[in-house]
Amino acid sequence: MEQKTPYAGLVVAAGLSKRMGEFKPLLPINGKTMIESTVDSMLQADVPTVVVVAGYRGEEIEAVFARKGDPRIQVVHNPNYRHGDMMESVRTGIGRLAGAAAAFILPGDIPLVGKNTFKLLQAEMETGRYKVAVPTLNGRPKHPPLVHQSCFDALLSFRQDGGLQVALQLFQEQTVFVPVDDLGCSLDADTPAQYRDLLLFSAGKKQPGGH
Repeated sequence: MEQKTPYAGLVVAAGLSKRMGEFKPLLPINGKTMIESTVDSMLQADVPTVVVVAGYRGEEIEAVFARKGDPRIQVVHNPNYRHGDMMESVRTGIGRLAGAAAAFILPGDIPLVGKNTFKLLQAEMETGRYKVAVPTLNGRPKHPPLVHQSCFDALLSFRQDGGLQVALQLFQEQTVFVPVDDLGCSLDADTPAQYRDLLLFSAGKKQPGGH
């Protein structure tokens, strides 16, 4: 019988990278691709399995992880990536999380989340008092939320506008906001300027102003 996985990671990387102008998941950072860095941040925090949702240029993302040969990583495809939104990719990934007690949900262009952030969220979830744990930096919610499996059915059926942020408001009374000292939570790569900031910060040469 398949062993149950207590926690899982869900990394969403199906978009077209229109604002960046280049394909974000394959941009280099820390000597590897951005999508690898994002996934590795979870694995280094002892998240035992990570589902990557690909779409645009999905074969290239799949090839990256095929070369790694890590059985903890599974790539799935969102066939509607050109017409859907991030929430559709979240639903695609949740459908492959059978057995997970909870899942960290993280866009593929946020590669520098610190190990301690994952651990702090996990500790709050393990108190049994919350269904969602969200990191905050300077009082502002950041990625990745940790979402209990009891929320999965509601997310799978969610069809309103506003994406994951609005969907998680369904559980606002069971949500804990967890202050973290992790600038990596605030750094994504939607634009070339943000990508440059990400590279400088990862090299220890820049303190971000925050997003």
